[in-house]
Amino acid sequence: MMLTSNKESNEEITSETKIAPQSTNNENDSAIQENQQKQLPQHKFMLCALNPHIVCMLCAGYLVNATTIVECLHTFCKSCIVRHIQIFRKCPTCGNNLPETEPLSGLRLDRTMQDIISKVLTHIEKDEAKREMEFYKEQQKLNAEKEEAEKKEEPLYNMKEFPLFYRNDEQVNLYLQLSSGRSVKVEHPAT
Repeated sequence: MMLTSNKESNEEITSETKIAPQSTNNENDSAIQENQQKQLPQHKFMLCALNPHIVCMLCAGYLVNATTIVECLHTFCKSCIVRHIQIFRKCPTCGNNLPETEPLSGLRLDRTMQDIISKVLTHIEKDEAKREMEFYKEQQKLNAEKEEAEKKEEPLYNMKEFPLFYRNDEQVNLYLQLSSGRSVKVEHPAT
């Protein structure tokens, strides 16, 4: 699955961090608690500064089901990296070789990266869910059409063209008898 990215996006992203207050009993801690309740400074940055970290280098779209290669920690879309590894068996970024016997065992879903992407780009999850629903609806339609076409197909054997597989007058009689080294004589009735 590929979601297109806007690498030249100038959209601003605001990062806020709040610290939850802790319960304290003495007066010295009350000043610390007031400081903790205050908001940390906001950090603003452009989305294009974050794009190199959240874009898959294989499909040039935002990461969908972010998956990381354990050996080198490079992250890609799950579908992209699985397709790549089945062919090349190495990391597309650094070229590190993956195990020959089970190359997919070196992949792990990166939930942290996926959470970051879903929080920074809130529309991504909704768009992906919509695309997935459309895909499954289309597949159901295709499967229904395929089943209808199979029902309408002619059978492999056409009764009109070949009415019988055998003829009634070509019957064969066969007599088998256990013998001890003697030759067995098989007679065919005269037609």
